[in-house]
Amino acid sequence: MTPIITKHILTIPYPFLSFHQQRTAVATSAAAEEEDDDIDLFGSDDEEVDEEAERVKAQRLAEYAAKKANKPKTIAKTTVSLDVKPWDDETNMEELTAAVKAIEMDGLIWGGSQLVPIGYGIKKLQINCVVEDDKVSKMLLSKVVIIRHVFFF
Repeated sequence: MTPIITKHILTIPYPFLSFHQQRTAVATSAAAEEEDDDIDLFGSDDEEVDEEAERVKAQRLAEYAAKKANKPKTIAKTTVSLDVKPWDDETNMEELTAAVKAIEMDGLIWGGSQLVPIGYGIKKLQINCVVEDDKVSKMLLSKVVIIRHVFFF
């Protein structure tokens, strides 16, 4: 009866094995190396190229690119809240609101506004707008509001 040599026996140093066990261990390890080389777990065939699969793949990529080119671009919009504080308590806030809403730019939509008390009878104007990010700069919008407020009131 010959002993069955498994991988855990192969880790035992050769001087502690009998001659027959050493010879069997060497033969088993060589056979195991040959078997490992023959097994292709992922089924990759580098030598063979399937022309039909490549043609279908190229066709699908072309269809995807055409579909993506026809898709409309998403327009990025931002809601902006502006606080406009008057110079003094004598500023007419209704005129200021009308002056701010009179600012017109491509991609700018004015929303609601309200007067918020800040103290000592002075109110500030809170006004909302929606801007398209590609067309209107928020910095430019705030500078235009400041210029309107300073030069017209």
